[in-house]
Amino acid sequence: MNNVKKNLLVTLADKKYLDFAKSLFSGVYFNSGWQGDYMLLAHQVPEEDLKWFKDKGILIKKCEPLAEKLAGRWPATILSKLYLFTPEFRQWDKIIYLDADLIVCASLDKLLKVKKIGAIKHDHFTPTKLKFYFEKYGASQADYLLAQKKYNLSRPTFVSSLMVINSQIIKEDTFANLSKLWRQYQNSSGGLEEIALNLFFGNLWENLPAPYCLTVDYFINHTNLKPKNLKGMVINFFVYNKPLNFFEHFYQQWKINFDRANEINLNNRLPATKIWSQKEIWGYSLYLRIKVLIHSLDYAVGLLGLWLKKSCPALYHFLKNLKF
Repeated sequence: MNNVKKNLLVTLADKKYLDFAKSLFSGVYFNSGWQGDYMLLAHQVPEEDLKWFKDKGILIKKCEPLAEKLAGRWPATILSKLYLFTPEFRQWDKIIYLDADLIVCASLDKLLKVKKIGAIKHDHFTPTKLKFYFEKYGASQADYLLAQKKYNLSRPTFVSSLMVINSQIIKEDTFANLSKLWRQYQNSSGGLEEIALNLFFGNLWENLPAPYCLTVDYFINHTNLKPKNLKGMVINFFVYNKPLNFFEHFYQQWKINFDRANEINLNNRLPATKIWSQKEIWGYSLYLRIKVLIHSLDYAVGLLGLWLKKSCPALYHFLKNLKF
């Protein structure tokens, strides 16, 4: 690499997720106009399966497993994200990490403005706190009290599906400290790597607007929007434990990217097919917030209606039949 620092885009895959990695890189190449380097974090991937990526000019980092099995339902593969914080990654300026089952639809260049570490808030608009992890996974009282003493468990949490990392935050011992932190709290977090990332980087992370990584599951469940009406610069249609075509609309986008992955040519970089303006980003983020709020109010009114029907049926039927 020359003396001019480049930016790096990375995804992570084991043998089962190689097709997802190909589709992701295809979306990055054809849709985002990405001019930096590409890398695959390869978790226990046989050498013969890496040939396709090497032939495309995609860098490979082989990841030794950091654990054989996690306490929760997640595969141990996800822990290899922590390798992003090893000193070798300081040779790049900014690092954009994307889970392999994301769909890139537009330019990612605005992410490069992140000063330290950027990510999407957990569940986008719900105030999920660090203590959520400890409560959800049944942390021991000792673990909870220790974490409460050392960290602010009331601060919001981020998800690691998309992360933007300024390499300046990576120190010689960052990876070792993250690994130690994960081991300390693994049984209190279902084994998720996110507990270590949130504890370690909680004071550094910048909350990104929802369109940067729009989670389809969340917005289908918390608005009245149909999948075809959802959009984002990056789409997370989350296929873990679901059939690939669970969301048919987004599967079609994924399939288009996968089918043309063989046409990737990093010697011939393409312009972005879509560049979101700052006005579009904030405007659509506000629109989503309003849709979530309306859905929440509808749900609350629905619960009130059920209570009223049971406790005062006469008033319930009067109000139900009232005309304006």
